Amino acid sequence: MKSREEIITSMCYTYRHDYGLIVDNEEAMYTLTGITANQRQQIWNTMAQIFDNDIAPYMGADNGFMAKGWKPGDQASWNAEITKRNQLQSEYSRIK
Repeated sequence: MKSREEIITSMCYTYRHDYGLIVDNEEAMYTLTGITANQRQQIWNTMAQIFDNDIAPYMGADNGFMAKGWKPGDQASWNAEITKRNQLQSEYSRIK
């Protein structure tokens, strides 16, 4: 499995294909490709936030707190587990 940094870097390249082409602030006005170090850091921070909030939960944890039917990395089993939990917490189904 890829590390967090590798996944975020891949996301950065997907978002902006010239992510690896670093130019100085002075050159940025004259070139059509490349990004400044500040822009690169902003993209990294944005992609890291997206990863931490939206992707990492689906990748799963490898600990004793996982539900029995949930498989890390499988969104379908994640959704099934959430649906199961919601049904168990529903007042309507407990009263019937």
